[in-house]
Amino acid sequence: MMKRAVWMMLGLQTCLLAACTSDLNDPAAGGGNDLLELNFSIAATRTSLDDS
Repeated sequence: MMKRAVWMMLGLQTCLLAACTSDLNDPAAGGGNDLLELNFSIAATRTSLDDS
């Protein structure tokens, strides 16, 4: 039973390590004309403001 658990963990670790790559996903190095659009909003508050 213990040997089976060890082999299962070894197989799982092998699968996880096989999924890793050394490719870089650096958007600055792409040099493309892709745009990043960010929209921010402010939540309404309960206070009422005077013009004075």
